[in-house]
Amino acid sequence: MIAANSSGAKNLRWRFLSRQLIGGGLFTLLAASTAPAQWMTENFSLKAGWNAIWLPLDCTHDVPEVILNNPAIEEVWRWERPASNTQFIDSPVAPVQEDAQWKVWKRGQPGATTLGSLTGNSGYLVRVTDGVAPFGFAIKGRPQAPLQQALPDGLNLLGFPVPAGGVAPTQSFARFYGFSSELKTNPPTYQYIGGPLSDVVPRNPALIGSLTATAVKRGQAYWVQTASHTGYYGPLSVTVSRAGGLDYGSGATTLSLRLKNVTDPSRVPPSTLTATLAPAPSEAPPTITPALPAVAGPVPLKLRGLLDASNGSFTLTALTGPVSFTLAPGQETEVVLVADRSAMTSTTGLVYQSLLKISDSLSLTNIDLGVRAVSTSLEGVWAGEARISAVQQVLGTRNPNAAQNPAPVAVNAAAAFPLRLLLHRSSSGVTSLLQKVYLGRQVSNSVVSGIAGASQNSLNALISEIPITRTGRLSSSHFHPAPGPLGQQVGTFGTGSTISFAFMLPFDDSANPFVHAYHPDHDNLGALNTVAPPTLTPGVESPQIQRSITLTFQAPPVGLNDPSWGFSTLGGTFQETVSGLRKESISVSGSFVLRRISDAPVLRLTAP
Repeated sequence: MIAANSSGAKNLRWRFLSRQLIGGGLFTLLAASTAPAQWMTENFSLKAGWNAIWLPLDCTHDVPEVILNNPAIEEVWRWERPASNTQFIDSPVAPVQEDAQWKVWKRGQPGATTLGSLTGNSGYLVRVTDGVAPFGFAIKGRPQAPLQQALPDGLNLLGFPVPAGGVAPTQSFARFYGFSSELKTNPPTYQYIGGPLSDVVPRNPALIGSLTATAVKRGQAYWVQTASHTGYYGPLSVTVSRAGGLDYGSGATTLSLRLKNVTDPSRVPPSTLTATLAPAPSEAPPTITPALPAVAGPVPLKLRGLLDASNGSFTLTALTGPVSFTLAPGQETEVVLVADRSAMTSTTGLVYQSLLKISDSLSLTNIDLGVRAVSTSLEGVWAGEARISAVQQVLGTRNPNAAQNPAPVAVNAAAAFPLRLLLHRSSSGVTSLLQKVYLGRQVSNSVVSGIAGASQNSLNALISEIPITRTGRLSSSHFHPAPGPLGQQVGTFGTGSTISFAFMLPFDDSANPFVHAYHPDHDNLGALNTVAPPTLTPGVESPQIQRSITLTFQAPPVGLNDPSWGFSTLGGTFQETVSGLRKESISVSGSFVLRRISDAPVLRLTAP
C-alpha cells in the first residue's frame, strides 16, 4: 500500500513526484475539445405583429428554418452591435434590411435572407402573422455565460438574465436599475407591444412610462438609451475562465469562474448579496442529422477548497447540491470547479453534460452555464518516475543454510534512487515499456492529434498524411537502447490493476556491465593469439541479465486530492527483480507516478 502516514511526509513526497519529477517539466499534448454541447430550453411569449426577444442560447447547431418551426413566425431580425456610437440608430422604430446593423431571416425567401444562424447573447425582432392569438414558443440550445455591452449616446437592444415569471415591484425596472451605478438614473427604456411598427400613437416600440410598475421579463429584449458605457446585466457578475464556458473537453480537469457583486457601492445600506450555485441535469440534445452526442450523464463536479499544508493538496468537496457565497459590494471570489474524471467511464468519446444554475439573494439573477466533459481512454504515452526505496541486501556469509533472498530493506528517504519510466498504451490494449520515444503531432481542422514513434524516422509522414510536427524525444538511461519496446503487456492498465514486463540484456550488449571494450577478460572473445578470435557463449565472460518489472496501480494516497489521478496521472508500487548479476536474484521496490503526455493511440515502430 502507499497510504499516507500520520506525518503527511509521504503525501508530500508523492505530490512532489507527480507534479515535479516527471520528465523534467514535460508538457502535455492532450488536446481539449472546444465544442460545448449541453442543452436547455428557453420559453418566449409572442403575439401578432412585432416582438423583441433576447436569446441567451447558442443555436448554431441547426438552421433557422428548423429551429423556428412555427409558420406564424414570418421574419426574424438580429441586431448587430455597432462598433462605435456613430453607427447607433436614432430611432427604435423599423429595421432596415440594407442597414449594416441588422441581419434578417425571412420564411420562404432565401434570396432576402442574410441571417444564417441564431447566436446567443443577442437581441432579435420577431414578426408574427397578423391576427394570430398570443402563443408560447420554446427554443432549445446551449446556454452561454451572459455578455452585455451598452454604449452611450444611442439605443442598445438589451436583455437581462432575470428569473422567469417575476413581477413588480420585486423585479421592476426601477429596482433592477437601482443596483447599477450607470443605470440607477432610470434611462429611457422601450418595449415592443405587438402589432405594426409605429412612431405615432399607439407607438410600437413604446416608451415604458412607469419603470416602478413594470417588471423586467426574462427572454424579452428592450431598447435602452444609456448615458455611459455599461456591462451591467444584473447585480451579480459571472465570468468564466474559458471562452467556451465550463467545457472540460477531453483533457482539462480544473476550470474556474469568478463571482462579483457589482451593485452600486454608494447605496445605503450597502447591498450585500449571496450567490448560489446549484448543479442541474442537461436536457436531451435536439434530434438532427448527423446526430448530436447523447448525454452520457451529468459532469461529476467537485468544489476545490483551501490548500492543506500538511499534505500539499487542495481539499475537494463533491458538488451535489447548492453552495452559497456571500459578497459585499465590489467583492469578488473565484470558484474552482474540478471534473472528477475518476467517476467517468474510460470509454473514449462519451460526452457528459449538465448545467450549473447561478442565482442571487436579491432575486434578480438566474444564469445558466453549460458544463461538458468528454471521456477518454488511457491510451497514449506515459512518462514518469519510480523511486527505489528498498533494496535487497547481499548476505556476506558462507553458510549454505543461510537465506540468500531476504526481503528488500528500506533505505534512507534521502537515498531513494530515481528511475525514469516511459510507457505507451495502445488503442488495442497493449502496454509497452520503452527506452526512448519520439513525440509529434498532427493538426487537422484545428484538432490536434498526438503521434508517437520508437525512432526518429518513424515520425516521417506518408504522402497521403498530414505533415507531422516533431515536438521532442524522451529516453531513460536506466534501460539499454532498443529499436522497439523492451517488453509488452496485454491486459488491464489503470488503477486497481497490475502489469509486468520481462526483458533481457544480451551478454554481448555494450550496456551489459560485464562487457568492457578494451579488457581482454570481458570482451566475449577467445584467445588473442588466434587469427579470428571466436565469440564466446553467454556466461563465459559476461552473463545474460534478465530484468522483470511489475507495476501495481493503486488509488492515490490518503489525503492526496489529485483530480487527475486515474485519468492523466497514475501511480502505485514498483518492483523489479534482476537476475544474472550474481548467483541469486536481486530485488528492489518502491513507488512510482506516471503522467500522460500524449494521446497517441499507436506507437510507430518503423519509418513509413
